[in-house]
Amino acid sequence: MIVLFRPTLPWTGDDSGPARGLTGSVSWAVGIVLSRKLQARRDGAPDTSTMNAALPLICGAVMLLGGAVLRGELHDFHWTAVSGESLSGLMFLVFFGSLVAFTAYSWLLKHYPPTLVATHTYVNPIVAVAARVVFRR
Repeated sequence: MIVLFRPTLPWTGDDSGPARGLTGSVSWAVGIVLSRKLQARRDGAPDTSTMNAALPLICGAVMLLGGAVLRGELHDFHWTAVSGESLSGLMFLVFFGSLVAFTAYSWLLKHYPPTLVATHTYVNPIVAVAARVVFRR
């Protein structure tokens, strides 16, 4: 967080960036802790990679929605202003960019060493660029 928001970076006039970053980090951590506690209670239960992925995402969504409500950001939001293309892009990110990706990540962490799983940080940008080339309009 210090590296991301050090004072030498230009500010856009909105000083809530560090608070938003910390809120995201805290919500992710809360979701991870909740998923681990839930899994500990289900000893002997089948693999819960989906639940391990879902809880951090749900905690993050609830905390960010709460922040948006507190800041009054939902007051100016109108569903009629959302285009079909934007909504389909959002749904793609929700299902494939979050649910599928985090479920696979949780499963990988259970079955492979973290050093091997961390290689996704090198592969993801290459896949993103390739997808952009393939799906370019």
